[in-house]
Amino acid sequence: MSKLLEQIQYVRVVISKQFSTSDWCRNVELVLERMHESFH
Repeated sequence: MSKLLEQIQYVRVVISKQFSTSDWCRNVELVLERMHESFH
């Protein structure tokens, strides 16, 4: 479970580094937050 969360954090960092478009990042953040909520 914690490994999965670590992967999400990592993916988030990689995405934020590769894509500087704020709208795109915001959409990804929303999706990740929903995913995070569904795991709990």
